[in-house]
Amino acid sequence: MDLFPIPNHYNEFFPQTNDRFWPLFEETGMFDDLPRPFNRIDTPGDLGEYNIQFDYYYSNEYTSLREIEYQETMEATVNFRNKIIEERPLVVLLVGNHMSQFQFDRDTTPGLKEAVGVSQIYSLPSTSILNTRYSTERLQNLFDDFAEFYENLII
Repeated sequence: MDLFPIPNHYNEFFPQTNDRFWPLFEETGMFDDLPRPFNRIDTPGDLGEYNIQFDYYYSNEYTSLREIEYQETMEATVNFRNKIIEERPLVVLLVGNHMSQFQFDRDTTPGLKEAVGVSQIYSLPSTSILNTRYSTERLQNLFDDFAEFYENLII
C-alpha cells in the first residue's frame, strides 16, 4: 500500500513529459518514501534538467559542515535561478523547511521572483514536511492545494 497515493487526476496536471514539468526545489530525502510525479536527480547540490535538491546541516555541532554546505547550496541556487530564467516555466514549486527564503530573499537568489518575472512561485509551508505533525492526510491536502493552484494557471 502506498504511503501517499497520487490521485488519477494528477496525471492530467503532472504528466511525465519534460514539456510539462515544473521546477521543484526540495530538501534531499523529504519525499523518498512518497510516490510522486516529479522528476528527480540523485546528487545533492547538483542541477538536473529542471530540478535540484540538496542537504541542510543545521546542528550546532557541525558549524564548519554547515558553512561548507551553505556555499554548495548557494552555488546550486544560482544554477537553479539561471535555469528558471532561461526556461521561463509557468510555475515553480518550492518545498521544505528553508525554501521560502528563496522566494523573495535578494541576498540568496537574489530575488528569484523578481528575476523570473512571468513565473508563479508556490511554496508549501515553511515548517518541514518531515515533521511528524504532517500526516498523510495533511500531505494530501498540500498537494491538492497545489494541484488546484496549477490547474488555475493552465486553464
